Amino acid sequence: MKKKKGISLIVLIVTIIVIIILAAAVILTISKNNPVENAKEATFKEDVRTFQDELAMTISKEYIDLQGQRDEKITTSDFAIIKSKIPSFTEKYKDKFVIENDKLVATDELTEKEKSWVESLNVDVLLPVYTNYTKEEIDASEYLYAIGKTKPEYVVAKFNEDYSEVIITKNGKDSDGIIATFAPWTTSSPMMDKKDTLKKAVIKSGITHLGDGGGGGGTFSSCRNLTSVTMPDSVTRIGGSAFTYCSGLTNITIPNSVTSIGNSAFSDCSGLTSITIPNSVTSIESIAFSNCNNLTKITIPDSVTSIESQAFSHCSNLTNITIPDSVTSIGQYVFDGCRSLTNIEFKGTINQWNNIRKQYNWETGSNIKTITCTDGVITL
Repeated sequence: MKKKKGISLIVLIVTIIVIIILAAAVILTISKNNPVENAKEATFKEDVRTFQDELAMTISKEYIDLQGQRDEKITTSDFAIIKSKIPSFTEKYKDKFVIENDKLVATDELTEKEKSWVESLNVDVLLPVYTNYTKEEIDASEYLYAIGKTKPEYVVAKFNEDYSEVIITKNGKDSDGIIATFAPWTTSSPMMDKKDTLKKAVIKSGITHLGDGGGGGGTFSSCRNLTSVTMPDSVTRIGGSAFTYCSGLTNITIPNSVTSIGNSAFSDCSGLTSITIPNSVTSIESIAFSNCNNLTKITIPDSVTSIESQAFSHCSNLTNITIPDSVTSIGQYVFDGCRSLTNIEFKGTINQWNNIRKQYNWETGSNIKTITCTDGVITL
């Protein structure tokens, strides 16, 4: 009797195991053949393949249009720019894909399922655009500085051992990417004596605002030996005094995402000889390029609507400036001290120039004699 009971128990256990295995197999089969999930995967993959094809066509067209002289690859995380390169790209995929060096690249914003789906599509996955330092790690480090606005630790500046280079990143997924009013080197900071050692700054994707100047100055204010700045196209505002007194800067390229250049943003950058303002900028604020006395030429893009007071004051070697017909207001003393400037090129008619709201002393302190419009010349 005992022997029979033992055999029955073994049979029962084996039966239960078999049932579990069969149930697992059924569940796995159902999940694999889930029509809803299969449809989602198929749509996702088809969309990504379409994005890749359209991007390849855009790049090919650029090569043809530029007669093979295209020397700059597309790298952007800006939705509007991606949309212009990939017409079928939609809000649904915003932040999930970017373009890097002419390739469609996935980001860490993909879900785990989406990450598994892109594996078969020859799509690289970028590392997160943010770091993950704890407040304790930042406080304990000699080379890490919390410089975020909403919470200081939301944006971090990491210096190398001799303080000649700095990398600025978002810290944590919740970071808004905004640098605070004060730079890492305020008067109460041990960084105050490190300003002159900084030569290179790399601002990583995800940073949106370079902080406005306050009691401690702008983000890179008075870093006189700073010569190299890399800015991503996630930056939308260059805040007040951001680069003021950075006399070592000889040129800077502003990304296509920036919409405003703040008060004194580049004032007293005596090394600047040229600057490219992208078509995204709508306003040039007061004293933005004041005392850039080696700046000789500047073209203001068609997107700009306002040029505020003293924006180019004391640019003593400025000889050539082009103003678009999109400008509706010009502030006071905009060209004060621009002794080499005798003519303004205006990309509009005489009537359009006369309709611009101009402070009565907008040209005071300059040698401007004429405004060359599309239909004639105005003599001042």
